Amino acid sequence: MPESYLLLSSPPHADVNVAGIAPVFELTPAEARVKVNYPAATIWFAGEDLPFLQQVAQKLQSCGASVRLIKGKSLTVLTRRHRFRRFAFDDSGLRCWVDDKRAVDIPFSWSVRIISCRPMATESYQRQTLRQTVKAANRNKSMRQEAKSSLTSIREPVDETFVDFYFAQLPKVHRFTTRPGDTDFSGLGATMKHSVNENIAELIAQLNARFSEVTHSKTLENLPAPRAALIGHRSLGTILDDIEGGLSTMDPYDLMSRLSFLAQAGK
Repeated sequence: MPESYLLLSSPPHADVNVAGIAPVFELTPAEARVKVNYPAATIWFAGEDLPFLQQVAQKLQSCGASVRLIKGKSLTVLTRRHRFRRFAFDDSGLRCWVDDKRAVDIPFSWSVRIISCRPMATESYQRQTLRQTVKAANRNKSMRQEAKSSLTSIREPVDETFVDFYFAQLPKVHRFTTRPGDTDFSGLGATMKHSVNENIAELIAQLNARFSEVTHSKTLENLPAPRAALIGHRSLGTILDDIEGGLSTMDPYDLMSRLSFLAQAGK
C-alpha cells in the first residue's frame, strides 16, 4: 500500500504573506489568514504524492509559514498513552511508574515536550432537524414517541483535561498522560503542593531544571475542538482511516496532542 504523508502547520508562524499562500489553499487572503492564525498544529495537506507535498511545503515556507512534512504512520506510533502514576528523580534521570506499576527510566539527555490540554466546554449531545428525526424514525413507534427519543442523540464526550509528557530520544518516544487524580506527586519531596495544578507546575519546573531540552505547549488550553473539514477533497476521517483503519475514531484532542508533538519533534 502506498505511503501516506501529512503536511502539518507548525505554529507559531513568522510574518506570513497571506496573499502568497492563499492560492495554495484555494482560499481568499482573509480565509487564509484565519487558517494561519489557528494556534494549534493541524493537517494542512495529505496524500501519497511526496514530491508534490514537498513543493507545497517549500511554497508555504517561502511565504513565512512554518510547516512539517511527516509520514502518516507517525500518528500510530503515539497511540499508546501510558498512565503517569508516580515518579522519582535520581542523579541520572527520571524514573516513572506507569499503568500497572511498570517502571520506565528516562535519562536527562532525552528531550521533553509537555502538552497541556483543557478542552473548551461543549454540549454532550447534538440536535437533529425534524426531517432527520422523521427519517430515522422507528416504524414500530408512533411519530411522537420516536421524536421524543430521537430529537436529541447522545454522542461520545470529548477527552477530559490532561497533560501529555512526551519523553523522546528519536526514534524512541514515551508518551505519559496524567489526568486529575491519576498521579502521585510525592516524588516532588518537600516542594509538593496542595493542588494538582500546583504540583504539575512544580513538576514542570523540576523537569526544566534537570533536562537539557524542555518545551511546554499550552495551545490546547481552552481551544474548541476542530470542526469537520475537508483536506483537499477528502474528509479528515477518510485520511486517518487510510493511514490505519479506525484511526478516525480517536478523540480530537488526542489527535491534536499527537500533531503538536509531531510538528515540533526533532526541530
